[in-house]
Amino acid sequence: MPARQHGSHGDGRVRRKCFGRLGRNVIIERGAMVFHPENIKVGNNVYIGHYVILKAYHRNLMEIGDGSWIGQMAFLHSAGGIKIGENVGIGPGVIVLT
Repeated sequence: MPARQHGSHGDGRVRRKCFGRLGRNVIIERGAMVFHPENIKVGNNVYIGHYVILKAYHRNLMEIGDGSWIGQMAFLHSAGGIKIGENVGIGPGVIVLT
């Protein structure tokens, strides 16, 4: 019997019902990829731009506060946890690693 292959962390497709929390009036643009959405909490009135990668971790949380926006092609990896406050803007192409 062959050795068991380790699975991936998901395919990145956005499944809104899988988030730990997904507020009202959240826009997730085409091409955005989300990994471990069960560990991501998104507030109300949040914008997530084209081709953003939200890479949560199997533990710790990624939290995005009300009224915040994340510009296109940004990459957020929350192995150590990330908490973005309310009304925060993260510019296009920004990389945040914890």
